[in-house]
Amino acid sequence: MRIESSVTSVSWIPSEVPTGLLQAGINLGLGHADPPPPEVIEDLEALFAAERFRFANHLAAWIEVTDGVVVDAGYSGRGYISRTRVGGRHGIVFHPAAFPEIRHQPQVTATGARFVQTTGGRTGMPMPRPVSGSPQ
Repeated sequence: MRIESSVTSVSWIPSEVPTGLLQAGINLGLGHADPPPPEVIEDLEALFAAERFRFANHLAAWIEVTDGVVVDAGYSGRGYISRTRVGGRHGIVFHPAAFPEIRHQPQVTATGARFVQTTGGRTGMPMPRPVSGSPQ
């Protein structure tokens, strides 16, 4: 019997977070805050297509059980990084650079499995912000 499960973490920029220079960048159209994601994510692909979040890590995995013993396990999820849009819906789009996903070999025992997945990358264009020190 195959048993599947998943968990998703989503990162977004709430409207109350940007202040000072970050808020000035938003006011100039150089960036935007994100509406909060829904309490229950029913269609992650649709949220991604609508650019409703910055990053998402969808850890989906499965185990195969025979006679009450886990005999196989694997991953089926992935990470997402949204594009960065400057200047509104019809503005300039910057594409992100995804880093390779890190997936540890599932730790399988007779009664279960443990999965670890890390995803991420660089957004297409970071929000302008003050930084300390000079660029290297």
